[in-house]
Amino acid sequence: MLIVGAYADSLPVLGAGPSRIGRLSNFLESFAPQQVAVHLLPFYPSAGDFGFAPDTLRDVRTDLGTWDDISSCASRRRVIVDGIYNHVGINHKWVAEFFDCPKTASAVLHGYKVEGPEVGPLSPRGQRVLHPYDIAEETWYLWQTFTKYAVDVRLDNERVLTEIDCHLGQLARCGVWGVRLDAPAYYAKALGQNIRHLAGVYQLAEKLADLIRGRGLEVMAQIDCDLDGLKYFAELGYEDIPISDFAFSTYLALAIIDGDPVALARYLNDQRDLRRVLVRAPRTHDGILLRSSRLHHTDRSKLIAFASNCGVPVRATGADPYELNCSAPYLYSKAVGRENLNSVIELAVAVTALSGGWCYLYLPFLLGCIPETDTADVTAADSDSADPRSVNRRPISIVNAGRKLTQFPIGSPV
Repeated sequence: MLIVGAYADSLPVLGAGPSRIGRLSNFLESFAPQQVAVHLLPFYPSAGDFGFAPDTLRDVRTDLGTWDDISSCASRRRVIVDGIYNHVGINHKWVAEFFDCPKTASAVLHGYKVEGPEVGPLSPRGQRVLHPYDIAEETWYLWQTFTKYAVDVRLDNERVLTEIDCHLGQLARCGVWGVRLDAPAYYAKALGQNIRHLAGVYQLAEKLADLIRGRGLEVMAQIDCDLDGLKYFAELGYEDIPISDFAFSTYLALAIIDGDPVALARYLNDQRDLRRVLVRAPRTHDGILLRSSRLHHTDRSKLIAFASNCGVPVRATGADPYELNCSAPYLYSKAVGRENLNSVIELAVAVTALSGGWCYLYLPFLLGCIPETDTADVTAADSDSADPRSVNRRPISIVNAGRKLTQFPIGSPV
């Protein structure tokens, strides 16, 4: 299966005409056959985190379009949207209820009366997950895994599950094909020093998969195929749910940098025994991930050294290198030169499509967009502009994209 992932506001504003969602749908029609699915990245009103801190899942951002635009897009091709169920935006009604009555609202949100933030674990982004709030002369802590813009919810709460099912009903009515579960590794919580894969997390993930399938929608999961990730959806009846192969983008990059596919070929051969449906992309959503346990430490070190020599920022959690925060075309260009970039992107697309899993291609990557050298006004939203991941989430400057659409023969049958 071929999937193109894109934000509805990826493209520049062109004046009057279709909504941004409609314009993106039309843009895809110009070069991606209808067999190619589109993953519409978050389009909800959001407090930040590039849309991943939704203040509601019931509405579409008015500057992007309407649910009718989602339906129209879904009538043309398979549409996948994010199920952002681990947390809500800081402006969500449940958070407002917490600030009014924290003891009651803690049944819905992960709110605590504890001694201090140190009783909670570290976020994968390096900060403590427990954030203090003074309410009625008391200090309460909210669990905020990823960012100050979002608050984690209790996925075993009936009110939460009812809201999720309401969202899924809306998607089904719009003709949406599938839902990608965002961050399932963090569904379960416990005070202490662990953050991922806690007791009960697999059952919660399966519960949400049941809700999605109950609405006639397909399921994907943003979970790595490492040793812990393979435990998700391993029960009979769930094993066909696709999960991500985050190490693939690193081995692909190394093959391009070294001009040697041996390590990539060996890695793909080793993955055959997993017997799982894997989603593979030339880069991950935020950059190129470095923390997969399926990535050999010597290969990881080699890529980090190359990136450092090229001035590519390496995002770390504590002292642990976590991710290369650059666009894949920029990284590739450092190895092959800008003049050869189009051919290398074509090669990367072909290798990804033929690797045996679902092929996931971000729209900026397909266009050869290098935001690191873009001089246009394409900065991210103010709340996210300082985020090191913003380079991969900026709107696309078509002028500075390195590829013409007519050069993209990605329409092989799925």
